Amino acid sequence: MFEDQPIQGILCGGEHVGLRKKSRDLAVFYSTTPASFACVNTANRFAAPPNQYNQRLQGTAQLVVVNSGNANAANGSQGMADCHRIAQHAAKQFHVNPRHVALASTGIIGKPLDVSAIESGLERICLNNTASAWLNATTAIQTTDQTLKYASARVGPARIVAVAKGAGMINPAMATMLCFVFTDAKIAATDAHEHLKTAVNETFNRISVDGCQSTNDTVMLLANGLAGPVDPTAFQHVLKKVCLKLAKSIVADGEGTQQTFELTIKNACHMQQAQAVAKAILHNALVQTAFCGTEPNVGRLVAALGAANTDFNPQTVKIHVNDALVFHNHAIQPFAWNAPTNPVRINVDLDMGATTATFYGCDLTTKYVAFNTAYTT
Repeated sequence: MFEDQPIQGILCGGEHVGLRKKSRDLAVFYSTTPASFACVNTANRFAAPPNQYNQRLQGTAQLVVVNSGNANAANGSQGMADCHRIAQHAAKQFHVNPRHVALASTGIIGKPLDVSAIESGLERICLNNTASAWLNATTAIQTTDQTLKYASARVGPARIVAVAKGAGMINPAMATMLCFVFTDAKIAATDAHEHLKTAVNETFNRISVDGCQSTNDTVMLLANGLAGPVDPTAFQHVLKKVCLKLAKSIVADGEGTQQTFELTIKNACHMQQAQAVAKAILHNALVQTAFCGTEPNVGRLVAALGAANTDFNPQTVKIHVNDALVFHNHAIQPFAWNAPTNPVRINVDLDMGATTATFYGCDLTTKYVAFNTAYTT
C-alpha cells in the first residue's frame, strides 16, 4: 500500500505521546516549502477549535499537526488557547511561520487536551518520506478505524497522495472524518479551494455510516508546486478519484459494518432532491438493519423514500436492487432474492428530471451498538 517517496517535498511521521493508551496518536505532515492551502470543515455549529483555527490561515500552510484520542472540542476558551500553543511550539520546532501551521484533532469530545504531551512528541517525532513514515502517520490519525486509508495517483508530472480516518459518526454533510491530501502540483490557493470543494461535494459528502455529524470533520489540501503546473481538468478528475477511494473505504470500515450499499438516485429534478432522497434512505435505521440481516425488505426502502423531505410522484418511481425491479406502479414487484452482493446496488428512479448521483452507505449491526455504548471508557 505505502511506497517510498510517493511525492516530492512532503515529509511525515507518527508518534505515541500518551493521548491514547498504546497506539500512535500524533502525526505531523511537513512540506519542505510553503504550500497553497485549502480546507473544507464540518458544518456542525459546535465546530472544534482546530477547525476554527484553520479558518485563519491565509491560503498557505507548511505544517499539519494532527492528534488522535482527544477532539479538543467543547473545552471552552481553553481549546483555542491550546491550538495557539501547539501551533507556536510546532512552528518553532520545525522552523516555519506560525501562520502556516494547520491543526486537526479527533477523539473524545469534552476532555481536556494534554498539550504538554503533544509538545514533547513534536520534539522527538521523526519525519521522512518513506513507506514506513507514511504508515506511522496514517495510523497516528486513526481512532476506531480497523483499516488503513491511503490513496495515491499520478496527474501529469505530479502526484496526489492522501490519508484519511473515519469509521463512525459518518454523515453526508461533511462526514465525521479527517482527510489530508498532498500534491506536488503547482496550484494557486484559490484554485485549490475550488478543486477541493468540488471533490468533497462529490465524494465525502455522499457517504453515511450512521447519519451522525461530528465537531471535528475536516479535509485539507496542500499543494507545494515542486512538480510544476498540471492540467486543471485532469487534476480535478484525479483528485475526485483519490477522494472517492478514501470515502468508500470509510464506509466499508464503518463501526461493525458487514454490508455496504451503493445508492444511485436517478432522474431527480436537481442535486438537492437527490440528496434529500439519499439522506432519507441512508439514515433510516430500519433500512440499515434490514441490510444487516441481508433481508430483501423492500417495504423498508419504500417507507424511507416516502418520508424524504422533497416532492415527487410516487406513481412513477421505480426501485431496482441489484438490477432486479422491486418497486413500480406504486407496488412492490415479485423478484428473486439471490445471495447478496457487497456492495448491494440500489437504484431509485424518480422520473422527475435529469440529475443522477450515487451515494454510499452501510448496514447497522449489533457490533456498532455494543461499541458505542462504551466509547469513552
